[in-house]
Amino acid sequence: MRKNGHQRSRQRLRLFAWAWILGFSVLATRLVQLSVVAQSKYRKRALLQHKREVRQAPGRGSILDRNGELLGISIDVDSIFAAPSSMQDLPKAALLLAGALGRTPARLEKSLRPT
Repeated sequence: MRKNGHQRSRQRLRLFAWAWILGFSVLATRLVQLSVVAQSKYRKRALLQHKREVRQAPGRGSILDRNGELLGISIDVDSIFAAPSSMQDLPKAALLLAGALGRTPARLEKSLRPT
């Protein structure tokens, strides 16, 4: 009887080993299929999913008090800045910017000069 028990254990062990080998072979085959055979298909698909430009306006919400009354809102305004230290010809830059800003070139040049 003991031999029969050992034989059954060995058969179970062999069956388990073959099932494990078969399962691993299926996974390895699928891995090769995805990473080698269908690589270009999935690469294109991934690029389309991840390289998409979405423009979104960065709007802020309104500020309300505890009664729901409007305290502050966001408004769009034009803005400009200048880096006088990187300008080689400050009078010429002041002349070019003065028309766009509605200021006189002399006044603009004075405000651009470092104090």
